Amino acid sequence: MRLFAALLLLPCISAFIPSHHVTVPCDRPKCANCEQEVNIVLLPGYGVPSENYRPIAESLRTQLADKRVNANVHINRYSHDALSHFEAEARVKELLALHKGVVLVGHSQGAYLGAQIALRHKLPLIQWCGSSYDDSFASKMEDIPLMTIVCENDTSHPCLKAIANTYDTHSQNQANPSKLMVTVQDADHLYGVSSSASTHKDADVIASDMAAFVAYNLFKDEPSKIVLAMRMQATNDRFKHYLRERRHVYLSHFVERCQQEVYQNATFHNVHHSSYSSPVTTLFEIVWPWVSVPLDICVYLPSFVFSHPTHGATQSYNGETHSYISTKKYGVLGSLMFRNSEEPCLFAKLKHDGSATTAKDLNMKTFWTAYTMVSDEDRAKYQEKGKKMVFADDFEVPHIPFCSVIWLLTPLEKADTGKELKVRSPIIRTKAGPGKYDGRLNAKLLTIPQALQWILVKSFL
Repeated sequence: MRLFAALLLLPCISAFIPSHHVTVPCDRPKCANCEQEVNIVLLPGYGVPSENYRPIAESLRTQLADKRVNANVHINRYSHDALSHFEAEARVKELLALHKGVVLVGHSQGAYLGAQIALRHKLPLIQWCGSSYDDSFASKMEDIPLMTIVCENDTSHPCLKAIANTYDTHSQNQANPSKLMVTVQDADHLYGVSSSASTHKDADVIASDMAAFVAYNLFKDEPSKIVLAMRMQATNDRFKHYLRERRHVYLSHFVERCQQEVYQNATFHNVHHSSYSSPVTTLFEIVWPWVSVPLDICVYLPSFVFSHPTHGATQSYNGETHSYISTKKYGVLGSLMFRNSEEPCLFAKLKHDGSATTAKDLNMKTFWTAYTMVSDEDRAKYQEKGKKMVFADDFEVPHIPFCSVIWLLTPLEKADTGKELKVRSPIIRTKAGPGKYDGRLNAKLLTIPQALQWILVKSFL
């Protein structure tokens, strides 16, 4: 009798227990002629209600139906956000037991959870505003399709930090777009995530990339391949100069160009103090990325501090300059912790011939060099909406005992007033002459990647 009563009460009790998923099923009338089926599992970000992902789910369903794909979108729901690490995989396993053709989509923290689940269960993955700091993850995925979507105005998961860390690990192969990274302009961390009416239009933008990725990688839809190729090309065109100018060899070329501005008719070779300057330490950094930080602090910074620019003609060069830029590769956990850290400035020790050229002049030239690298559209956008970068006169440290210590401890000033960014370089300048300490210009300089970062992204935040 008691068992019978319990069975009668079971439907009443289950009504108060939240389901494990918010499911947005396919639109049956629209999918009547669909030839394929996919089940998309969406892992929410921390603290974001599952219901707020309905606009994305509905847009995904509609856009895949247009590609003749029947899509059911299942949004994970947890007992509590604090338990999501423990419950996320169980929720996915529940759906794997019922469905085939499962694709994971992870937003914010959900992207980090999704990365581990995708590896264990060999599932296609879309990382959206999350993860993408592990530069070995794409290779671990082997032949499993992977898409990374980063939003350019995202301050929680900065776009350029993700691009700098892992863009090169995505194949970006337009002939077979199975491992790709794309960016979304004028979009923040919660772009397309809300219950407001305006969010549906934003959700369509994000869902368009996701739908193309699913349709091509699961069902070889050729029009989707073209869409993905165009999106990859747009991202490449936008950030290729930023990625190139961050590389060791281009930083050295940059310092040599700056040197030519302050010492006419002479060719100087630059020594860049970095783990990339040695094949052995470069190999260590590839295998153990975190090694670069202690190497940087214990070896390369001291070697720069005690270096001296020289002026002595050789067969190839008239002298030697020195430069240093701090390493910001902390591994996955460190990159996550320091994801909002600034792009580092360049420390340079140059020789001058009495030229009146200042660090301010060099910074202005750097900015305009970067400005010419971006597209006409990006220049127009910066002029219309962006906060302007302006340059103040140098802060000159007097040539006194321990002046180098003062200079090293004085940062490149970047003061954001809300309307503009004021940049000011600390320098040490000695009079021109033949002595060891004569003709010195020690300066902390704006780099081309810093200028591009401001023009393309940060001036709009």
